[in-house]
Amino acid sequence: MNTVNSSFARQKIDIKKQLQITIKSLREKYGVDKEDTVIDDIKRYSDCLADFDAILSIDDLKQCLNPLLNCARGYMETSSQYEQSFLYEMGKTEKLIKHL
Repeated sequence: MNTVNSSFARQKIDIKKQLQITIKSLREKYGVDKEDTVIDDIKRYSDCLADFDAILSIDDLKQCLNPLLNCARGYMETSSQYEQSFLYEMGKTEKLIKHL
């Protein structure tokens, strides 16, 4: 495997793990507070994860992940509770996406 493919594979694995962590954190949040915004974000993240294994290029990966950018910010615009674990996880996901 060449360096470019190896790097892409590593990034893809890291992002997939982070997506799973973020979805788990969002579900925990939804279990406490049944907010529509949170269920919408769970759907966005889950839809992306469902397509993840079929992604073969960096461009396809970026296209899949692009709808997840700024979801954390969108939530923070509707809430004054910024110190929540699911927001931290969403931020970590967005950081990985931006570094593609």
